[in-house]
Amino acid sequence: MANNWLVAEQAVILSSKPKTVVEVGCGNGEFSRAIAGSVRKVYAVDWALSPKFVERPQNVLFWKADITKDKIPSGDITCSADVLEHFSAEDLTRVVGKCATSSPLQYHVIACYDDGHSHLTVMPPGAWLALWWRFCPGARLIRIDCRRNRPDQLVCVIGNITPPSP
Repeated sequence: MANNWLVAEQAVILSSKPKTVVEVGCGNGEFSRAIAGSVRKVYAVDWALSPKFVERPQNVLFWKADITKDKIPSGDITCSADVLEHFSAEDLTRVVGKCATSSPLQYHVIACYDDGHSHLTVMPPGAWLALWWRFCPGARLIRIDCRRNRPDQLVCVIGNITPPSP
């Protein structure tokens, strides 16, 4: 489960009863592998295939794409974790638009802090939500957390599904 924050969100994503899941920025493939047994198909989208993701279930299809330029597949839900903040401000609007039009349901975990090296777009949760509203008017701020219990590492979850009650 190392380096894949979406694995912990699996139950919430499955609560929307998707048949086809699109994971944008699949990285090491941990989430796509974890959810594969509960859905018909997973499109695992990334710009490069991780050596850790060569072996995968038959219903997990790796989709190589530069989502700033290429089409992404359609599904019932599109999700990501710690992906969107890695795009530049000039590419981000296009990427969010592509995600929003790829599936009717959305669920995205977004780091809202500067990690000192790879987060190209750092915005507060409200600004992320305002961006999503441009393409997905039903989007809402599902949750705000402090990663690693650090108040300087805010993470927000934005989507248009209703998580089950605890």
